Amino acid sequence: MRPVLLSALLFCLVLFSSGHVRSDSGSQAASRQILVCYFHRTVRCPTCQRIGELVERSVSTRLAREVAAGQVKVVMVDFQAPANAQHAAAYKVTGPTLIVMQVQDGKVVQANPAPRIWALFRDDAKFADYVETQIRDLLDKK
Repeated sequence: MRPVLLSALLFCLVLFSSGHVRSDSGSQAASRQILVCYFHRTVRCPTCQRIGELVERSVSTRLAREVAAGQVKVVMVDFQAPANAQHAAAYKVTGPTLIVMQVQDGKVVQANPAPRIWALFRDDAKFADYVETQIRDLLDKK
């Protein structure tokens, strides 16, 4: 996907909900963050609920250090809520979707859909491996 400048609003939502983005040293870092965004419907089926839980668990266990440092943040977004319509349109979200985003200076510079979550949700380890790989691919990118 190409960069989406309108997504700075989503980034601001994350900043306000988390206090600030922080680096390992605890100082504010406005430069870079990976957002793991699970776009879900307002009414969620058991499978969608499980996927959301697996995303959160995978990130909190596999990338605990990066989460604590503010480098990685999980965001659950109800794509059917009117307040999120602009984001759903920007990323062409029409159903529950996981998108891993690299945010640089408040702008999404890369957004990678992770469609295999639907094929892997029955296997916790493979699901976590896949999600971790998607995140680390962007973390390792300079």
